[in-house]
Order: sequence, then C-alpha cells, then structure tokens
Amino acid sequence: MRGATLFSGGGGVEAGLLDTVTFCHAVEYDASIAAIYAQNIGAHVQVRKVEDVDYSTWGALDYLHGSPVCKEYSPAKASGRESESDLTSAAAVVRCLEATQPRVFTLENVGAYQHSQAFRLIVSWLNHNGYMWHAEILNSADFGVPQTRRRLILRAVRDALLPTLPPPVKWCGWFEAIEDLIPELPESQFAPWQLARLPKALKESTAIAQGKYGDALVTAKQTQ
Repeated sequence: MRGATLFSGGGGVEAGLLDTVTFCHAVEYDASIAAIYAQNIGAHVQVRKVEDVDYSTWGALDYLHGSPVCKEYSPAKASGRESESDLTSAAAVVRCLEATQPRVFTLENVGAYQHSQAFRLIVSWLNHNGYMWHAEILNSADFGVPQTRRRLILRAVRDALLPTLPPPVKWCGWFEAIEDLIPELPESQFAPWQLARLPKALKESTAIAQGKYGDALVTAKQTQ
C-alpha cells in the first residue's frame, strides 16, 4: 500500500503502520520536527506548509492521514477561534484528497474539531466522492495504550464498507506496561527536573540515591 501523511510530525502514524503501508510522501512545516521524521521514517518528508504542496505529482494513494493543527480548538485555549489558516489547511487536505484519491483516509484531532468549518469542508468532499466515513472521540486507553488520550478519529473508505472497531481492552497503567522491562533496564539517574517533581513521600521512600530506575520503581510499587 502506498501511503502519505499531512502535518506529519515526527512520524508517529507511520511508525504504527510500517508493516502495512509504504510511506512515500509526508509534509511537516517545522524543520526541526521534520528532521526527527527523516531520522525515524525516511528522507521523503517535505518541509513545507500543506498549502504550498503540488499534490498532483504524488500519484494515486492507498492511504492518506492528516492531523491538522489543533491549537485553536484545544480545551487548553478557551478563547480559541477558528482562523483563516485552519480553513486553508482544510482546503489543502481536500486538494490532496482530490489529487490522490486514497482508498482509505484517516484524520485525528481534538474533539472540538468536529464542530469546525474546517472539518465540514473535509467531510463534505468525502460525502460527494463516494466515501463512507465515521468520526467519533476515541480513548487510546481502550486500545492498549497506557495513557488516557481522547481524540477525534475520522475513518473513511472509498466504495467500501467501514470495518468495525475492535472491542475495548482492559486499561493498562504505565507501570504495568513496563514492569516486565524493569529487570533489564540499564543503570541511570533521574534528571534534576524529574527529582524536583517527585512527591515528598516518594522521594523519601525510593532508592533514588542508588541511581537505578529499577530499584526506584520497585520501591515505588511497594509503597502504592
């Protein structure tokens, strides 16, 4: 499968799909983040705004993913309002969809994005071009990630039926996720900023002075 991402970041989506999709194109505006993408995934990433890319040169795609900038829709920015940049970014996503005609399209953003004009621009194109789509707020903890991260996920397929999502799994905490790795962790030390953030009780009850993550975590588990 030939794939591409927009607003690509460091390549997190690609990392999860490398066994299924061969990624040929990526667009990331921040040069420092694009450098991380190149290191993680490949040098095919373009350091550009999505609005400035000529998608007609990409050819047909099997899979396309987009994670538009979410800062104006984030709960952390109560006064946020949809900007012209948000709309031009959505228009660029539509232009990419039009040029590449992917069989599968996914989009990720914060929950409030579903009420935006930008989102309506994208789903309007999907509606008029033979795609079946569904969007809902999903919690990553329901799919095995040791983090309660809620995000709007849109899934769309062209001329086909959407597969059902897998059933939720038992939530896994961060300690449970790494517990089997603790005996093999190399010796290390907490950074000063990490030590400063530890609760007083934890500082007093862990073997931090020994400089071993393993000892510290085992002691921490015993005090829970």
